[in-house]
Amino acid sequence: MQTLYKLTDCEKVVIRDTNKDDEFNDADWFDYSGLTDYSTCLTNGILKQHLRKTFRDPNGRRQMALEAGSAAHEVFAARRVYQLKEAGLDDHFLYHGLQLFGEARFNGMLEFADDAQSFSLEALYNSGFTDDPDDKRRTTGNIEEACIIYMQSYNYEEFPVWVADRRMPTADVGIECSVDMVVEFHFADNIIKSRVIGKVDGIHTNQQGELVLNENKTAGRLDMAWQQSFSMSHQLSVYALAMTTRLKQPVELVDVYGLALPTPRSGSLGGFIRIPELRSEKHHTDFLIWLLHNRQMRDFYGDNVAYAPRSTNACNRYFSTCEFMPYCGAADYDRDDVLEQMGTNEWNPLKS
Repeated sequence: MQTLYKLTDCEKVVIRDTNKDDEFNDADWFDYSGLTDYSTCLTNGILKQHLRKTFRDPNGRRQMALEAGSAAHEVFAARRVYQLKEAGLDDHFLYHGLQLFGEARFNGMLEFADDAQSFSLEALYNSGFTDDPDDKRRTTGNIEEACIIYMQSYNYEEFPVWVADRRMPTADVGIECSVDMVVEFHFADNIIKSRVIGKVDGIHTNQQGELVLNENKTAGRLDMAWQQSFSMSHQLSVYALAMTTRLKQPVELVDVYGLALPTPRSGSLGGFIRIPELRSEKHHTDFLIWLLHNRQMRDFYGDNVAYAPRSTNACNRYFSTCEFMPYCGAADYDRDDVLEQMGTNEWNPLKS
């Protein structure tokens, strides 16, 4: 019988950057979204994250919340790139702009290089995002309006983009930074090793010279319940832990920037809010407990998903029917056939 370990059973935990000698295959990794899937419904998590299965939507419906959020993130990244230009780092600006957007897109953006807002919005217009006639909320116009509010509200002077080396344009900067670390749980009779990946939207510095991580979020509303969800968020914890490991200095401060989409026509927030958070050793420990548990559950049921627990409270999560309902609702003798009919999804946050 497989041993179920607790974090308190650990002799030590080793956290380090992933290196070329680590033997992980392209699909053997965890990110925040995947870990959330495992913990919300193990069957969903194994099908979607471990087996990389997906059902094609027969009606061709688009995931507009994800598409709109991704398009807005293009603007956030472009505005951070422009901060390099504002800091007098023209070579950094050109190098990282090309790396992030590619030659064709970036050259189009450079036509508006005299104006930060126009330059940044061009990243929306050439992102490939198109309106959906069935979605009147997540439109190019609404994304544009929300991003303008963001750019007019963010304090660029107080929070410049972090630059590893001002003399070297190819050095790392705090824009779309990859998370790629290994967490090793060392037990008396076993070592459980997990690769954790993701992407940090921004790394900035404050007036005291401290590093501040930025996480940009688009949401339908920015109410108190939404704001409080970040106080214990493992996503912020893993990013802070990963950047502390990678940069070899403490990274404890995280600012979440919420942007309402579409912009509200009433209310005091104006569709923009900054939520300052702190990540301490306690948050890191909570994340490690969560990672260890989900890793073990995946390993235990991963090769026998038919017998994994199904959390039926998640079948209509976020008011959207789970794509794997045909699998879970099938008779036992039909599940293997349903599994074979699914497509595959090779999405990777480091390659997106």
